[in-house]
Amino acid sequence: MNVVRDFFKIKETKIGLAAGLLFLICFFGVWMTVYQNIDDRSDQLHVALVNQDLKMSQKEVVTLKNKIPFKVHVYQSLNHAKSVMNKHKVDMIMVVPNNFTKQISSNKRAELHYYINQANSSLAKQIMNQASDKITQSMNQKMYALKQQVVNEKATAAIKQGLPQPQAAQQVTTVFDKAIQSLNLNTVTSKVTKSNNVKGFPASVLPLCIVLVSYVGSMVMQMNIYAAVTKLRKKYNKWRVYLAHVGINLAAAVVLAALVMLALQIFDFNLHVNGFGVFLFQILSYFSFMNLSQMFLYVLGFAGNAINVLGTPMQLMTSGAIIPKAVLAPFYYKISFLYPAAYVANAYYLFVYGGTGLGHDVQALFVNVVVTLVVSVLAVTVQRNRVENIDRKKRILELAE
Repeated sequence: MNVVRDFFKIKETKIGLAAGLLFLICFFGVWMTVYQNIDDRSDQLHVALVNQDLKMSQKEVVTLKNKIPFKVHVYQSLNHAKSVMNKHKVDMIMVVPNNFTKQISSNKRAELHYYINQANSSLAKQIMNQASDKITQSMNQKMYALKQQVVNEKATAAIKQGLPQPQAAQQVTTVFDKAIQSLNLNTVTSKVTKSNNVKGFPASVLPLCIVLVSYVGSMVMQMNIYAAVTKLRKKYNKWRVYLAHVGINLAAAVVLAALVMLALQIFDFNLHVNGFGVFLFQILSYFSFMNLSQMFLYVLGFAGNAINVLGTPMQLMTSGAIIPKAVLAPFYYKISFLYPAAYVANAYYLFVYGGTGLGHDVQALFVNVVVTLVVSVLAVTVQRNRVENIDRKKRILELAE
């Protein structure tokens, strides 16, 4: 009983228990609020519309655009639309080919082309697959209604010819039979091209796994290292301890990144970026996560563990590796740009599936590292001054006695 009682006298024990409870509450709290009303925000996804049919009027293009239940961006060139999609600015491209109107007029099958970006979250890909089917079905219904209108106009014209009654009736019947037989409900078909497609489920979950392993591993590491930091501050200059801490983080990031690269080789992941480039990016990723966790500990002490625990579900949910960032609640959407997880996940989509835009992710992580290091340095400066003030007050009291 004495051991148990002494355990609860130690501040770190209470903080650890509180952190465990806080993680449970925050994880479920964040999880539920992130997924709430996702269907209502699916219209925030982006689709590119490319019209190659010169016979289709601008009014018809606008009508088609309004029928697409997403944010639609019209592009003149398919290559331009593909480059935009590779930068993760659109989730699907819809192309109206140049012979679309001609095929419809001659009662032949007309084909809409869809390009769905596979370098995206599973939910976004699923939504776009379903959307392509619905858009095609909607076009079929519209074309079928137009053809019915044409049939009625032909029948009316035949009746107005003023032929004798039996002959008119016979001709009207013949026109109706031929016209109805010629109708085809499925005039418009679709052709889906999966851009940046990679087979295998492991490839789709790799970005999420990297974020989870990198952040949680870094967070747990900083919790333990900071405990050592508090003890070493009693013996060494705080700046020496801090610099040693940063050096340990950097060395650990190199070793852990090497182990990640080894795992990618073992599981035979075919990456679209040079292996050394991926290695350097993974070092940056680990170092960014470590400095983020370290920053909260230096600013708040062991209470910073609570913020780091809260950051686990926050980073997982807002990274874009589980659900697309576009359908997140506004608060979480803004938060996603502050955490490094979103940039790490996006980069690994590029590594696995191909595409462009890695420079932006690298730049964002560098900014994150610089900001967290600066905040940590400021925290060390303030804490160091506080200690000196306390020591000065003690010496003054001793002299006064």
